[in-house]
Amino acid sequence: MPHGRETDPAVERWAGAGHSDDSDPARAGRAAVAAAITGDDPRLVLVFASPRYSFEAVATAAHGAAKTAELIGCADAGEGVSAFALGGPGFSAATASAGCPDPRTAGEDAARCLDGIDDQLPHRALIVLADPLAGDPQEVVRGAYSVAGANVSLVGGCAGVQLRGDRVHRNSVVAAALGSSAPFGVGVRHGWRPVSEPLLVTASDGDWLEKLNDRPALDVYLECFAAPEGIEFKRFALRHPFGVAGARGREAQIRAVVDADFDSRTLRCNTEAAVGTLVWPMDGAPEAVLDATTLACEQALTPLRGRPPLGLLAFDSVARAGLGGARARISAAAGDAPVGSLGTFGEIARTSGSAGFHSHALAVLAIG
Repeated sequence: MPHGRETDPAVERWAGAGHSDDSDPARAGRAAVAAAITGDDPRLVLVFASPRYSFEAVATAAHGAAKTAELIGCADAGEGVSAFALGGPGFSAATASAGCPDPRTAGEDAARCLDGIDDQLPHRALIVLADPLAGDPQEVVRGAYSVAGANVSLVGGCAGVQLRGDRVHRNSVVAAALGSSAPFGVGVRHGWRPVSEPLLVTASDGDWLEKLNDRPALDVYLECFAAPEGIEFKRFALRHPFGVAGARGREAQIRAVVDADFDSRTLRCNTEAAVGTLVWPMDGAPEAVLDATTLACEQALTPLRGRPPLGLLAFDSVARAGLGGARARISAAAGDAPVGSLGTFGEIARTSGSAGFHSHALAVLAIG
């Protein structure tokens, strides 16, 4: 299995990746983690499992195989069980979990695991895994950022089930704090482009869009994208998101449309869009979205200043599923280093400011 390794015994660190398609959840969890642990002194293991498995069985087996390492994980839109592991004295790790009655508080509570890592290690990252239906994910990010601050690399994704240790969590946030003797880098890109003039949100209720340009939001949405009769709405919406203006010179923030009420003619998005917000109907040309894969990896690698990565951890939107060539581009950016990859329903990556929730994007953590 792929692995990366340093040679200085004083700070030796290693990374490894493993995967199993075994039909038995316990065997799959155990095998994936065992393959990912390629050195002594494992510090952190991440496990991503297909929804077809019993997560309780995966968690128990993976936790046993992880030995003394901290472990977090979540459901994966892919197949089988995948694991990504880091170890050696040049790493320090701690984890936490928090419920989601208030997503901002949950983000804050989960991020406090940063207090548990070795403060002698100069570089820090926070990996956050959140349930996308347990509250506004952007509030989770804001809460985590309020604890982590601007000097901590913040990255992660959204999935419906989370793991920590040998326990399964739902409607929750889990996080892993990671200290390292070498830098981290974060990159995020989506490559989607506007297809029409912007629309004004003129009525909304939380994450439900009620009116766009003073007309029923669902009617405007279907007209903008020339939706055919009899569409399977959620499948159609996966390829037809909105964009919200980002900071000057940066890509628009994508907001996924996740549901519709055909009686009230309203749309549900994956985060709040307040009255007065301008939203752009967006389209993803395959080549532009594929190029965004390369750009996200390049952005993540920049803080390493030319040093090859020890590993890459990629949080890849399910809206990009089937994008030919994406995995090859991530692997090319990693070189000989292992890659951990997770299919997500929303991506977390803070590169500047407190905003850090994305959709239809690729978010990458480069481990220097």
